[in-house]
Amino acid sequence: MVEDFAVPWDMQEQTIFEKIIGGSVPSYKVYEDYYVLAFLSKSQKTKGHTLVVSKRHIQNILVAAE
Repeated sequence: MVEDFAVPWDMQEQTIFEKIIGGSVPSYKVYEDYYVLAFLSKSQKTKGHTLVVSKRHIQNILVAAE
């Protein structure tokens, strides 16, 4: 297994998704609950293209709990 020597996550700059969830980047919200936020893509190739993101940070989707 390759070790990740990157800066610990809590010390890294926020991702664009974390900024959208936090409200510091504006978005058009389609749906929101305790676990996820769904919003329209800013650069839509198809009308209505919606992104659904987890509000909890997940570094690796393969080890995420259901």
